[in-house]
Amino acid sequence: MSQIFQKRIYWLIFFLYIILLVIIGFHHEQWADEALAWIIARDYSFSHIFIENTKYEGHPFVWYFILKIILSTHIAPPEKMYNWIFIISIAFSGLGIYLFLFKSKFPMIIKCLFPFTFYIFYQHGIIPRNHTLVFPLLAIIACFYLKRLKHPYIYCVLLALLFNISAFTFPIAAVLIIFWIIDIYKNKETYSIKKYIIPIFILLVVGILTAIHMIPPTDSPYCLSIDFSANKFIDHLWRIAHIYIPISEKTKNIPIIIICLVITTIIYTVVMKVYCKNLTQRLLFISINSVLYFVFLALVLKYWHMGYALSVLIFTCWILSEENNITEIPIKKYPVFYLCILYILTYYIVGNIQCCIWDIKNNYSASKEVAQFIRNYNLTQYDINGLGFKTLAINAYFEKNIFYNYPNIANWCSKPSDKEIYLQRSQKHTPIIILSTFDTEEYNDIIDSLKSDYNIYLFKATNIGLNYKSGCYEDDNLYLYIDKNYIENIPNLPELYSQ
Repeated sequence: MSQIFQKRIYWLIFFLYIILLVIIGFHHEQWADEALAWIIARDYSFSHIFIENTKYEGHPFVWYFILKIILSTHIAPPEKMYNWIFIISIAFSGLGIYLFLFKSKFPMIIKCLFPFTFYIFYQHGIIPRNHTLVFPLLAIIACFYLKRLKHPYIYCVLLALLFNISAFTFPIAAVLIIFWIIDIYKNKETYSIKKYIIPIFILLVVGILTAIHMIPPTDSPYCLSIDFSANKFIDHLWRIAHIYIPISEKTKNIPIIIICLVITTIIYTVVMKVYCKNLTQRLLFISINSVLYFVFLALVLKYWHMGYALSVLIFTCWILSEENNITEIPIKKYPVFYLCILYILTYYIVGNIQCCIWDIKNNYSASKEVAQFIRNYNLTQYDINGLGFKTLAINAYFEKNIFYNYPNIANWCSKPSDKEIYLQRSQKHTPIIILSTFDTEEYNDIIDSLKSDYNIYLFKATNIGLNYKSGCYEDDNLYLYIDKNYIENIPNLPELYSQ
């Protein structure tokens, strides 16, 4: 097959990738985690974001700074820009896939399938969060990898960014620094060690400062996240076993977990055999991939974090293919390799299709609908209380915070909780109350006191985008309560509203 024909195929794949992302993006309703980063960027200065906000978030500052820069352009009001926030993730994801298609040395079948896998397409392409930056930056590092000794300061900047994108990319950057130092020592006769002292020192300082900054404050629930108890360990081990194999909650037992982990290990061993040519490369492959799993075990691993495993696997193979100049992998010689890779890619493509269809047909979050309802009936003229974390998603659709009970909305996870603030301010009968069904149990005592005095409006949403493998991950419904004493002051307000 000629190179010209291959390039045409890759351009077709690239444009198809972007077009499909735009189509799904128009149907996607942002949920609370997407909204929170936008709210932080909207309401706070760069210094406040860096010093105060991000230490509560569990991730470093880069994504928040990107959003802040975009908001600082004032090309449109914040609430209008927020409707197009998915364009940001599409732009970064598009960059990563462009580099993957045209700059990597993977076989054509992998290049054609990988862009449409669940995490690369949906979780990191549609949902605008810091995770969307991971694969594009890894792709840039992979393209630059062979020049890391010639241009240490550029490589230093790339690894410094990798430190500050996510808590999960932090250890990857640390491993790359270690192996960079090994490479420097091996090539000391060709390149003077002195030229690397400053960039290495900079990276060590950046790494230490980032690690210190990510330590959760005492008033943050994340302080309780690191849990090495037996039950939590088994739960995280099950999620890791779940990355490449579809096992349900009902099969969360040690034998099944061990079988799945053995299968995963076999897949990694087969891939490593193809791409690693010496001991150092094998150690690099094992270190980069295993350190991620150790972090998965130590932290609260959510379903949307599991996509890091595939991105990091592809990245590791990419840099090794560059180093070994692997341009062809004969299918006759490596049939097991192709079976493993095709299994993983096909598995994630099926999940991606399922999730995209669901997002087109259903509300991913009810927040957009509630925000439109509030606008239609001019409800922002009244005091509004938002109860439950999911209600934050509504706030991003407005120019500024609309919740009376959130004086410091960006630090949602700091104590006291929104319920405590609500009770402290004695606002049991504010005109408008919005409640997330995800948190209904916590607010049962408040709900019981509202039923006779308020009209109740239900906005429905079902979220499978966080875990397509087991169907609905969690309901994202929202209840809106309006005090009956105010009903007559709101023209054309329906007595009952349920979608």
